[in-house]
Amino acid sequence: MNNNSLFSAENLIVAGITLVVVVVAVLIHHEVLNTLYRRLPTLGRRARRRMFLLTGVILAVHVFEIWLFASAYWLLLGYLDFGTWVGRTSPDIFNFVYFSAAAYTTAGWGDVVVEGPARILAGMESLLGLVLITWSASFTFWELKRSWDDNK
Repeated sequence: MNNNSLFSAENLIVAGITLVVVVVAVLIHHEVLNTLYRRLPTLGRRARRRMFLLTGVILAVHVFEIWLFASAYWLLLGYLDFGTWVGRTSPDIFNFVYFSAAAYTTAGWGDVVVEGPARILAGMESLLGLVLITWSASFTFWELKRSWDDNK
């Protein structure tokens, strides 16, 4: 592989957009979990209400992050034409959300794929999705333990 193709304008733009989306997703995730950490104890000793709220908010932040990545796919594939959408479906926002959810959760069903420079976004989304889902699961466990300890 020669340096011209590795450091092409397309690749650098895709890498930059990927970096921005990853940083935004991590910052949002951190702020949501930090807010939950501070606010959940103020709900009192009602563990069920706290866990229901925690689960709903964490689910919502993951859905938001999936949509954030889907928007990046729309930008890269639908607008900038920095890759190819391969599959039986058309490349529209809802199919980008479907693909993003498959990548984010690392399910990767394979019925649609991204080819070309934009595929770096899919790889990074899978890695980040794994990290953020694990972070949420760890936080949920920790909060559940804190809730149990409060009820002793």
